[in-house]
Amino acid sequence: MGITVRKVQEQVEDPNQDLNLEQFNELLSQLQQARENGVQILSYQEYVNDRNASNAELATLQEEYQNFLKDKNARVEELTKRLEDED
Repeated sequence: MGITVRKVQEQVEDPNQDLNLEQFNELLSQLQQARENGVQILSYQEYVNDRNASNAELATLQEEYQNFLKDKNARVEELTKRLEDED
């Protein structure tokens, strides 16, 4: 199980220390309270899927923005040329 939170709740120095049942139940209780307060809690696979979808959406938006810039610049050049031809 992996849990990432922005605030450290407890740090264990001994890597051989297991989470006992009481600590585990307390952790589950804290996670349930966080979920009830609107924190989205995902499984690892849900997180990976969400991250991949976000990256794909970002790539699509970047491509759309680059196309928008190309179209805008082409239109500006066209209008600039038209204005120059009128002079």
